[in-house]
Amino acid sequence: RSDRTQRIESELQDARVGLMEATSAAAEAESTVTSLRSVIEELRCDNESLHVQIDESRNAISKDRAKQNEILTLAEKEAQKWRLKCEESEEENRKLKMDKATAEKQVDQLKGRITNLERRNDCTTKQGHLKSVAKMTATSTSEKNAVVTPKNASDLGVINAFGSKETSSSGAGTEEG
Repeated sequence: RSDRTQRIESELQDARVGLMEATSAAAEAESTVTSLRSVIEELRCDNESLHVQIDESRNAISKDRAKQNEILTLAEKEAQKWRLKCEESEEENRKLKMDKATAEKQVDQLKGRITNLERRNDCTTKQGHLKSVAKMTATSTSEKNAVVTPKNASDLGVINAFGSKETSSSGAGTEEG
């Protein structure tokens, strides 16, 4: 009986130790659960605040993007306007160069005409000199030889500015001067 009592007391003692350990473990588990619940609540609050920040960032980014798109559109319009101005300036420059080239050709043509007119004038002057010499000789020899001298430059067949030969039938007033 005493063995049996000791054994029961020993089992009772073991049961009490086990119960105390279980109670301690339960209290510890309950403390852990409470701690985890508070951590979860903090994380949930942090998560919500991060979502709010993300939404605010998205909104700010979309507003910035809209502003940048507007600025880009304005810049593209301005660039297009300047491109058009440059093209107009280039076109005007080309026209001015063409006008200059045309004017230079006209100047060259006029110089050529002036040279031709000077040559003709020199020829006419020489012919006039020849006429006066011929008249002088003709008057002195007209009685002897009865030489016919031309009365104007057209009688001599002078070439006009257009390259055709003038004759006495075309008239004396057609010469270009």
